[in-house]
Amino acid sequence: MRLEQLIEDEKKKLSASRVGLWITVTLTIVTIAIDVYLTLHAAKAFIPNTVYALEGTMFTAFATWAAGPRIAQYLGPQVGQVATGIAAAARDALLPNNRKDDERGDPTQ
Repeated sequence: MRLEQLIEDEKKKLSASRVGLWITVTLTIVTIAIDVYLTLHAAKAFIPNTVYALEGTMFTAFATWAAGPRIAQYLGPQVGQVATGIAAAARDALLPNNRKDDERGDPTQ
């Protein structure tokens, strides 16, 4: 097996969907590595959930595109669910902090 087969289609031509899929996988691995690093070093910065939701959407879209029209009918609805997840993550990022302390009426807040 040649490594070129990972980014070629059935006609042995470069496939934009497969290249996008591998770029997305690489980007996700880098994101997770950065997130783990930040967590282990107790950094105040963090990777928002919106980033993971966006990467999930990218992966699902490229996987559907690479798989072709037959599988798209099964994966297509998943794209909608991932988009809903992105909207929820973006909404949560805009809302005030919803920690458990706030729900208990912590007077220091």
